Order: sequence, then structure tokens, then C-alpha cells
Amino acid sequence: MADDGGALNGENERPRNGKKGKTGAPATTATAHHWANDTNSDNDNDNDNGNDNDNDNGLEPGAETDGMPTTFPKKRRGRPPGRPNMTVREADYNSNPLVQAWNAAKSERTMAVVPVMVRNALTESSLVHDTQRAVFRLPSRESIYFVQNWITARHIASQRPSYVNGLLIHSRGSDAPISCSQCAERRNKHALGPFLTCRTLPGYYHSSCSNCKWFDNTSVCSLYTGPKPNRKRKAKESAAASGNDAAADATISIDVQDRDDEPPSPRQQEHGTYDPNMNHDIQNNQDDHDDVGVHSDAHFVLHHEEF
Repeated sequence: MADDGGALNGENERPRNGKKGKTGAPATTATAHHWANDTNSDNDNDNDNGNDNDNDNGLEPGAETDGMPTTFPKKRRGRPPGRPNMTVREADYNSNPLVQAWNAAKSERTMAVVPVMVRNALTESSLVHDTQRAVFRLPSRESIYFVQNWITARHIASQRPSYVNGLLIHSRGSDAPISCSQCAERRNKHALGPFLTCRTLPGYYHSSCSNCKWFDNTSVCSLYTGPKPNRKRKAKESAAASGNDAAADATISIDVQDRDDEPPSPRQQEHGTYDPNMNHDIQNNQDDHDDVGVHSDAHFVLHHEEF
């Protein structure tokens, strides 16, 4: 019995050197169950220490709740803020109302913007009016931005007042709280230029924005506070300033037309010399001859004495 007990103890005990027992039999089932329990307990501890399960909420993968995917990234230790969860597709967020509003207001078209040091680029030699010189003395920005290919060497060399005024407004003014109607319309058509923002200079140019002033369309700018131009009045004033020659020519032509419309005189009716198709100048030349005039007067006297 003692030997049997020793044999049993030798079989159940695991040698320290990792070898089998005296009889060479493998470890018992009790020892195997002990190792399995240790492994399961380690897995449970790992799950409790922060391993996430996508199916903890009981929903199927890919299901959405209130426009938010179920696989929305959770707070995890070690992830920098703002880094997206790459396991979720971008299309999974399209049903979110915040994302829909963002995509509706986002412009997919990119525009190349060119910065220019306006303090060095716009010099006093490019000014031609006193108002421009007064605005030039105001505090200026260090640099401004314009859309590429909108301002070229031809525009700068021309020294057109509208171009210079637009640069002065954009470099000395401030952004308008609300863009004018022209800038808003051109922005929707992806044709805003030359400047990216609608900027005005209070107290100058009747608050016209820099873009409208560049194109010399201040009268159509919704931020313009000056009087509306009357182009018909300007046309009349320019015609009157040209002199009285045009008015005199018009008067002469009217007098000649009225003279042609006069009825025939009694002498023309009596002698049958009236021809409505005859040119008036030819009649005047014939009356200027003395012999024709004397003959007509004598014939008229003889004819009168017969009665």
C-alpha cells in the first residue's frame, strides 16, 4: 500500500525539472484543468483592462442609430485627439445632419491664391487723382490676396483709375459684414475675382466694395450708398456742350423742309410754273435772273390791263 501511495504521489506531482514522473505517464487531467482555468482568468483580465468589443451594444455591425454608425470611434488611451478612426468608412457619416450641412456649404473647387506685398507694390506714382492720394495716406495692410491670373502686368501698367481704386479699397478697407449681391453671385458661380473677400472703405467711394470698384460697376453694388448715375442726362449734357453747330444744322434742315411744303403762290398758279417736284434751289436760281423777272412782271401787267 505504501508503494502504491508513493506511485500515486509520483504520478500526480509534476517534477521541478519539467520531466515526466517515475513511471513516464503524462500529467493527470486535474493538472490540465488547473492550467486551463489560469488561461481563462488571464483573458478575462485583458478584457477588463480596456479591450473594446464592437458588439457590446447588442447591435449588428454597420447598423446606424440617429445617423451615427455603431462603429463610431470610442475614447481610447493613446490615440491623439482629432485622428479619425480608419476602420470606419467616410460614407458611413453621410447620413449625419451635421455632415450634410457641412457638405452643402463646402466648395469642392480649389482656387489658386497669390499674395502680394501691397505696400511695396502700390506706389504713389500710380495715383492720378487727389482722392486716390488721400486714400493712399491711410494705414495699409502688409499684404493682400487675389485670385491667380486676375491681376496681370497689363492691368498694372494701364493705371486705370478703377484698378487703382480697387487696390486702395482692398488694402485700406475692412471686410464687409455681408457680401454684396454681385460678389455673392460670382462666388456661387466660382468666378469671384480678383479679390476673395468683399471689402469696403467707409467714407470713401460711397462704400463700394473692392471687386465692384475694380470692374467700375459701383452702381450695381448693393453696398453702394451714392446717387444712381443718370446716363440719359449725361448724354444730353454732352450734346449741349459740343456747341450750337448741331442745333443750327437741325434748324436749317427743318426750315428747308417747311419751305418745300408751302402752297404755290397765285402767280405760279396763273402761269403754270409751279411744279411740286421741282427742287427749291433751282427755283431760287431762276428767280435771281433779271430778264426772267422783267419778263414775268411785264406779262403780269399786260394780263392785268386786259381786264
